[in-house]
Amino acid sequence: AIDKVIHDFHEEGEKGSGTTMVAVITEVNRLYWASVGDSRIYLLRGDEIKLVTRDHNYYLRLMQMVENGSMTKEEAMRREYAIKQLTRKEKLGIGNVKLMDVIDKPFEMQTGDMVLLCSNGVTKTLSKDRIKMILKNDAVSMQKKAEILVEAAVRENTHSQDNTSVALLQYIETKITKER
Repeated sequence: AIDKVIHDFHEEGEKGSGTTMVAVITEVNRLYWASVGDSRIYLLRGDEIKLVTRDHNYYLRLMQMVENGSMTKEEAMRREYAIKQLTRKEKLGIGNVKLMDVIDKPFEMQTGDMVLLCSNGVTKTLSKDRIKMILKNDAVSMQKKAEILVEAAVRENTHSQDNTSVALLQYIETKITKER
């Protein structure tokens, strides 16, 4: 449904465009997520930052071909020029999206967990260690951490990235007691 709405959303006479997407839903202490394309979701738990999603790009397709035996790893790596490119099938809005990860078995959040949703403007510019360092800065608010990520990605961009988007959430468990 999202694919169709985006596909139909353009001015008459203009060619439509596609987009990547990541989304999360939290329920109590459970996190569900969905992903299309090469936008990413990271989980920061304690000192460990973990990539939750996988990039839906040509590299993923090549590795699937290696796994099923239709291509050797060496043949796949010779296509280095296109490895990080998205294909038509990994974008919403192009029509009939083919690859989407939707997780119906959530993982449990722990107090202090941070979840970062970001476009490739962040991940193609900032290393995972740099992202982790910014997120672990306890001296600034969550809002400020998101702003710092965007500002750093925009400032350090050397490859004409088309977008830089960030959403950041933190899970804090609270106990509610009823007084009589």
